[in-house]
Amino acid sequence: MDASEIMAMYARLLRLSEPESYKAAQQRYKDSGKKSLAMSARQRQQKEQCLAAYGQQCVRCGFPDIRALSIDHIDGGGSQHRREIRRHFYRWLIANNFPPGFQTLCMNCQFIKRHENQEWTSALI
Repeated sequence: MDASEIMAMYARLLRLSEPESYKAAQQRYKDSGKKSLAMSARQRQQKEQCLAAYGQQCVRCGFPDIRALSIDHIDGGGSQHRREIRRHFYRWLIANNFPPGFQTLCMNCQFIKRHENQEWTSALI
């Protein structure tokens, strides 16, 4: 029996034996997800500043929707860079006066670029 099966069995037991506790746990989970998915006003402002500096649409396909745009490391190595700076990436870009070597990509083009350049980790293969 793997971990997901054990968790499913535990959830069924909790739902049957303590329905109110189960409902409360479900609600806490839903509420926490809403908070973590929502971008704070400060984070949105920082993202908008970075997009204003690097371009407000994807440099590959021209997609303009801010919800799907991100800043990409042109030469790759973004994961390593984020580990090195150990802080919010947009805040780092702003503090360093928007250094060269970055571009705006939509998430589709970001994943296509990652695949074309084989920038994935072994965990994703």
